[in-house]
Amino acid sequence: LSTGGVTRVATLGIGRGIACAVGLPGSGWIYGVCSGSMAGFDLTMNYYDDFGYRNSLLAGHISDSSVGLLSYNAERLTLTTQSATRSPSPAPVSWQVPDEVVQTLAVQPFVRVGSDLLLAQRNADGTCAPLMLRVYGGAGPGEAVGADAMIPFWTVVASADEPDRMVQAGGYAVSARGKTQLRLFNAAGDGAFGETLAEVPGTALSVTEYAPDKDSLEIYLLCEADGMRRIHVYDALKKTQRTLPGEFGCSEIVMAK
Repeated sequence: LSTGGVTRVATLGIGRGIACAVGLPGSGWIYGVCSGSMAGFDLTMNYYDDFGYRNSLLAGHISDSSVGLLSYNAERLTLTTQSATRSPSPAPVSWQVPDEVVQTLAVQPFVRVGSDLLLAQRNADGTCAPLMLRVYGGAGPGEAVGADAMIPFWTVVASADEPDRMVQAGGYAVSARGKTQLRLFNAAGDGAFGETLAEVPGTALSVTEYAPDKDSLEIYLLCEADGMRRIHVYDALKKTQRTLPGEFGCSEIVMAK
């Protein structure tokens, strides 16, 4: 992160590329979706594994030690989990979602904020919209806005009741007209966008968070502008921004410590 240098560990063969890549800090694994099943690559042992879970669509973080996988069958999205220790997953949670909605889902990692999973739709009319899946039941869309990309993230904000206490909040990186804004999202209320935390140049390709301890939270954005890809960093606690040196040929950014 200090120099912007990239070391290529391995390249998967044809038909073995991973979409929706997410990394679990400390596990040495990158998980994602490959040809409709859950796949993983062990950075430490340098090997690829297929975990199954057919009809898979999206992957995302569920906790610090587990990733979730959304599969789709018979108009139901089903969430299963895979932990870094490969312990059995809890009973799956599912939502009834029409096929026409599933067809609009952006293939990118989802984010869990409290009891909600945040996804995004890309509509045929040139708008993007949040989609919330509530872990305790229910699903619904949020505010649609004109955008080229919309990617969920999580951050922390001051509690409305206790300003000295920080609480988790959700948001979206919303790209339009060659710029990307980090915008808070009111998942618990009316499903509308709130404060804009930061703005960076380019269209967002991927977003991830890095929180090594309770005093640190950085949001990384891989953005493309004028054919160049750069990584911009927003410090959610210090409210500062920086850009990593150099260009990056990545298609997604993950954190696998």
